[in-house]
Amino acid sequence: MQAFKLKLPPAPRRRTTIAPTFLLLVCAAAALSGCAQTISTPLPDLRRPEADGMLVPAQQKQAIEELAQKKAAAEAQAVKQIERGR
Repeated sequence: MQAFKLKLPPAPRRRTTIAPTFLLLVCAAAALSGCAQTISTPLPDLRRPEADGMLVPAQQKQAIEELAQKKAAAEAQAVKQIERGR
């Protein structure tokens, strides 16, 4: 028997354009160049304050007592104002 040979038409040639490849390369280069830039805005200094700005335990206790006295005085004044309003 003879082998049957099927002749197929030649496959159409694809048009390859440079535009999609070039566009992809341009986008990749832009993204990489954006990532390579350094931060130009200065960041705040987040270190702990220096020792001269801190209170010693005796000063802390005194400050807490002063705040408690101010709170009590403000509460008493508020009660007086409420009573005057009635």
